[in-house]
Amino acid sequence: MNQDETALFSSDLVLEMEDVINVSSLKHKETGIKVDNVVIEGIPVSDVTITDQGEKNTNKKAGRYLSFHLADSDGEKKNVVQVISHAMTSLVESPERYKKILVVGLGNARVTPDALGPGVINYLNVTEHLDVKPTPSLSTFVPGVMGVTGLETEALIKGVVKETKPELVILIDALKARHVERVNRTIQLSNTGIQPGSGVGQKRQSIDQAYLGVPVISMGIPTVVDAVTVTYDAMTVMSKYFNKAQEALRAPKQRLFQGVLHVGDIEETEPLTGSEANKYFGLFGSLSTDDQRHLINEVLTDEGRNLIVTPKSIDDDIHYLQQLLAKGIHDYIENAANKV
Repeated sequence: MNQDETALFSSDLVLEMEDVINVSSLKHKETGIKVDNVVIEGIPVSDVTITDQGEKNTNKKAGRYLSFHLADSDGEKKNVVQVISHAMTSLVESPERYKKILVVGLGNARVTPDALGPGVINYLNVTEHLDVKPTPSLSTFVPGVMGVTGLETEALIKGVVKETKPELVILIDALKARHVERVNRTIQLSNTGIQPGSGVGQKRQSIDQAYLGVPVISMGIPTVVDAVTVTYDAMTVMSKYFNKAQEALRAPKQRLFQGVLHVGDIEETEPLTGSEANKYFGLFGSLSTDDQRHLINEVLTDEGRNLIVTPKSIDDDIHYLQQLLAKGIHDYIENAANKV
């Protein structure tokens, strides 16, 4: 694949990898991917482990990835902080042994969808500078982006790590998703570090334990998708709607009342396939999922319309998410301090 194709099919989220989606029907030894679905504080969490073999089969680094979806209910929101803290604890061995923690906010603070990391830093209470330091102590760093600083982000972070000698580094970054419903809704934590720009097909130095020399926890939330994703998801929703509508029309009540068609919830409905897909979408309906995305990408790219987009609610969403991650980090640090 060229860079455009790589960006088209890539996502920063492990849960959007085809191999993870289909892993239930494959053997772990063959794929190198293991998926465990657990419930923490009432919230479903996907625990994905990628082995060295899995890394060879995919473009994701070997390690553990914990992911969960934010619900709209206030009851679940109250537990999210505990889930973040629990996930961080499970990603490192003996959390209480790390006496000095550095949190790095990646991204461009001037661009709202990319300001997740820098914004989290604003809500953290730093303690490394105090005469009497708590254990663990906390310091923060916002390296900016190369387009603003003219310097490689990973080199700046490595320099700070070398000089300040933290025992654990926490990286926070905005991610790219492949499905609209995951934007500002899915939180992913891992012990594999972060590769800046991977979601949009850019190859950069990975910021991980091998590069920094200390354990790393990465935290990310997708805040953008591309126009191809928005268009493809809209077509999929339409396909589900038509499929559900056909089912509804078979009901006697609908045959009597041909006014407004109420198809109900289409979340669990499958898109149309085969001749039915051709009936509603013509040649487009006969294409495979990948070919449909390729076609949409070609059309939008040729017209200069394959933009990177974010929800109109991003201003409110980003502040909420920044505070959420900051609270999770504080809870993790407090729990670690209680074990010292």
